[in-house]
Amino acid sequence: MTVPSFQEFFLLLLKVAGDGRIHMLRKAYDVLAKKFSFSYNDLAEKLPSGGTRFRNRIEWTLAHLRKAGLRKLLAEVSLGSPSGAYKY
Repeated sequence: MTVPSFQEFFLLLLKVAGDGRIHMLRKAYDVLAKKFSFSYNDLAEKLPSGGTRFRNRIEWTLAHLRKAGLRKLLAEVSLGSPSGAYKY
């Protein structure tokens, strides 16, 4: 399976963020990768910029959700340290 467009991640990412707990972004990556049953090759596919297509699509999904005004909900998906010191 190839990595879909960022729009196809919206619903699942909202479900991860909306369960009332704080999640590390890495956990969201893991949940989405499992839900879509991506292979190792799918997850490792590189873009010309050097990043992976999978993570790039998740980042675009997050950017669009933030732009749509869902910043409060997305604060539940934290970046950085396990303490959640840095949040969206």
